[in-house]
Amino acid sequence: MSSTTTERVFIIGGTGNTGTVAVRDLLAKKVPVTLYARNPEKVASLFSTTADDESALKVVQGDLQDLAPLKKALAGHTRLLLVVNDFENMVQIKTDVAEAAYGAGIKQIVDISSLTVTDAWRSSYIGTIHLESEQVLLAAAKAHGTNVVTLRPTRFLSNMLRHDRPGPTSFTDNADPDAPQGWISPNDIGAVAAVILSDDVKKHRNAAYTMVGDVITAKQRAEIFTRVLGRPIAYHQLTVLERYNALAAHLSFFPFTALYDLASMRDHSPLVSRGLVILLGRNPETFEEYVKANKQALTL
Repeated sequence: MSSTTTERVFIIGGTGNTGTVAVRDLLAKKVPVTLYARNPEKVASLFSTTADDESALKVVQGDLQDLAPLKKALAGHTRLLLVVNDFENMVQIKTDVAEAAYGAGIKQIVDISSLTVTDAWRSSYIGTIHLESEQVLLAAAKAHGTNVVTLRPTRFLSNMLRHDRPGPTSFTDNADPDAPQGWISPNDIGAVAAVILSDDVKKHRNAAYTMVGDVITAKQRAEIFTRVLGRPIAYHQLTVLERYNALAAHLSFFPFTALYDLASMRDHSPLVSRGLVILLGRNPETFEEYVKANKQALTL
């Protein structure tokens, strides 16, 4: 693949749901990419058509516990996508990455944060660590005269493929059946990240974008699952304690305070982010569209 740009994007977290989409979109735009990944073989399997072309896709092996390989590889890159899922070390990791990246000449970081930063101050662990991370990134960007663009997604639709999978006849949550909940597709997060990383830096500057792609109730989720999967799927409402125990069984690697938040959180009048269509150039993916696209994975 022959690049048509002088940009090269460094990506941390490029093999997950969000990062994979961003990588593919950037490569389709002929923007060269460097992936920082623990497992080069996984990169090769995900991006087989370009894995052997270092001018398009280069892999730097490393992890977030030792950033020495990352720091050594940053020179020559102009942008960076930052996806970090380590709650307990997130603030320090993002601090260290920002200082290394901006010091190496990176002019824009696109950071995947969380809509929970808009919660009341210190009212949630997840919101607090994301807010602190946003603050250190913005301070670093301003100190270096560069930019950080923040994406603030709500709950991921991909949760339905993992710890919130529908069973043979039902699915569970602790929301009231008619309470609206906000959702976002990881495909849309990755797509927006790729758009920003390939736009002129001055276009987005230090923007923060809320990402809610669909708002539906648990009752509506049951109707969609039933209609698309072709079997009756009912909604079973759990108590907060039952929800906590279920999450703890599936996400035992999460810290207690994160599980506490996930089990007790409640959406407050969620609304679809009206500006998403501007960033995407299309409507965001709905809950039903995501179920249809992943029907095989949800089939028993």
